[in-house]
Amino acid sequence: MLRLLLLTKQLIYYPEQPPSGLYKRLTMFIDAMSQIADLNILFYINPEIECSDELISELQRRYAHHWKTNIRIYVCPIREYRDGTPVSKWLSYARGTGNFFDQRYYYETSGREQTNALESCLENKPDAIFSHRLATMCPLLLTKKTLPPVFFDMDDIEHVVLRRFIKKGNLLKKLQYLLLPALYKGEARAIRLAFKTFVCSESDRRHLAEDFKSDGIVTIPNAVKIPELRHRPSDPAILFLGSYFTQNVDAARYLATTIWPLIIRRMPEARLFIAGLTKEQLGSGIRYSAGIEVLGFVDNLDELYAKSRFMAAPILVGGGTRFKIIEAASYGKPTVSTTIGAEGIDLENETEILLRDNPGDFAEACLKLLRDSELCNEIGMRARSKVIMKYDKNNVVRTIRENFSDI
Repeated sequence: MLRLLLLTKQLIYYPEQPPSGLYKRLTMFIDAMSQIADLNILFYINPEIECSDELISELQRRYAHHWKTNIRIYVCPIREYRDGTPVSKWLSYARGTGNFFDQRYYYETSGREQTNALESCLENKPDAIFSHRLATMCPLLLTKKTLPPVFFDMDDIEHVVLRRFIKKGNLLKKLQYLLLPALYKGEARAIRLAFKTFVCSESDRRHLAEDFKSDGIVTIPNAVKIPELRHRPSDPAILFLGSYFTQNVDAARYLATTIWPLIIRRMPEARLFIAGLTKEQLGSGIRYSAGIEVLGFVDNLDELYAKSRFMAAPILVGGGTRFKIIEAASYGKPTVSTTIGAEGIDLENETEILLRDNPGDFAEACLKLLRDSELCNEIGMRARSKVIMKYDKNNVVRTIRENFSDI
């Protein structure tokens, strides 16, 4: 058996039930690595998280039971990013324009303590390192120690995500354009260090291969376990599913306040389920129209999909690919999405998914599926067939495993 070292900022409490797409992708990689290796996992965690010896022992037991391999856990607190005052905020911002290690999400893993934690784990002589997202590449870039082959899951292309967030922001937000050159250089350094870099889609792979002139970039799509089909619902219900991330909160608010009133006005019996978020997380200032149910965290997604006609994903900003769209399709449910929301997913517009960027057009597409159950079923089943062909988790896990065969 190989010995692999995994670096991540995402502490997994329940591997059998990852709470969001970010964790689902991470556990998909662990599924693959656990079949060929023993794992050491170094978690960079928020200092506020209490991580006692008892909790670490419990997590090791839980992981070993779930993944059926030897797993040892290490933890290291992230470095506090001090910008509590206007002066410290501007000083931190100014430093970040020249060095991506000084930008918030990368500063947190770029200190001496974080690098020392990596170097301690290197004493276990891993055969390879798996780095989950750009932040955990920072200690690898800073250490002077000799490294084994590094496999880097980039997931999102961070400079693309940042550019999109800036574009949607106010004038003050646009000053963050000054951070982009340093971030871009940081990504380039990470890709050069990595033996292989994984991304979510072919479009991301082509973008990076052209920008960074690297042939070590590999597409590993987000993937799902294909569920059994269940009876389609008779009620005209739409599902929005998203965990507590800015882009999901913004999309849910946009759906509830801008798109939904256009739907409920013309179909009073329609219903909208917002799952994964609470009213508190969505924030104040929303006047909820009739038919909206905010469900919070939902344990049983099978039942939620069973009583929903289709998924709505009016994502306005972000990167990577959406697990929620692939997952909905695996249940035979079509999705109405913005173009950005469905980016990188190989579903054909009009026949396997409906893409609409204008709120009026988005509402019209939703009404079309609510009124025409046959069309809804046809699009959903075509989407399911595509997901079985391209996004079946078993096949993607096999592909990940094969990428580690070069060690």
